[in-house]
Amino acid sequence: MAVANDFRKKFVLQCIENFFDISNIDDLLLDNAALERFLNDQFCTKFCVRRTPEASIDGHRITFSNEVSCKHNDQLIVFFKTRTEELTADNLHDVISTATLAGGAVTSFLQTIQNIYIPAIIQGDHKASQGIREALVQLETKLKGEIQEIESVAGED
Repeated sequence: MAVANDFRKKFVLQCIENFFDISNIDDLLLDNAALERFLNDQFCTKFCVRRTPEASIDGHRITFSNEVSCKHNDQLIVFFKTRTEELTADNLHDVISTATLAGGAVTSFLQTIQNIYIPAIIQGDHKASQGIREALVQLETKLKGEIQEIESVAGED
C-alpha cells in the first residue's frame, strides 16, 4: 500500500520528516519491513528511525529498525506502542507515543525526566510518594554525574 493511501504510514512519515527536517523519504518507507512489522504486528512495540552523521547524499544516513540503538552523535525518533494492538487509523493517536533522542541517550533521558516526568509526577494531580520523589532526585543526580563523566572523557580526546 502506498504511503499516501495509508494514514498510519503518512503519520509516521510526517513525524520523521518534521523531526529530521527532511523531505521525500516516501520511497524509503514504501516497503520497509521494520515499519510494516510495527504497524501490523500487535506484539512489535517499537519502530526506531536513526540518523547518523555518516556520509551519504544529504550528509546523513537514515536507518530503520524495531530495536533502539543509539550512539552519542545519532538522532533518533522512536515510535512505541502504549498497548499491544495492531494499529489502525482509528486508534493510532491513542496507541502510539514518540520519544526523540539527540545528543546521546543519557542526556536525552535526563532532559525528559527533568522537563516532563519529574514535574508531572511530583506536581501533578496525583502527587508521588516520598519514596518515588527520593528515587527521582537520586536518578537525576546520577544522570548528571554520568553526563559530566562522558563530557570529561570526550574532552580528553
